[in-house]
Amino acid sequence: MKSFFCLLFAAAMSASIAGCGSQDFDGVYSAKEGFGLLMVLTVKGDQSVIRVVNLLNKKIVREQEFLPEYKGDKILLTNASSRKTFAFVRAVDEKGLKCLNCGFGTGLPNNWDFYQETE
Repeated sequence: MKSFFCLLFAAAMSASIAGCGSQDFDGVYSAKEGFGLLMVLTVKGDQSVIRVVNLLNKKIVREQEFLPEYKGDKILLTNASSRKTFAFVRAVDEKGLKCLNCGFGTGLPNNWDFYQETE
């Protein structure tokens, strides 16, 4: 009986450890960039892209590809051309994203709202 409880405990511990860092960041996120502009971040598996959309004429102004890397409860997005890396975690609402090293001078806002899941 004691060995059964030990086995049960070991199974429970390995299941909880296996679940660590398995955040699913796939989805579409948005953030206001300036007057009439919206930034849209799309993450799907090993691909991610940020598009800046002009809301007045509904055209893409700029597009940047990023390479996502998953580290525990973070997603690191590295710009494919400049090799600059931005670290994101889940926002307080557990849907959106919060950038840990974005803000003034980086070209990316700190807070991103969840828009929809990618298919």
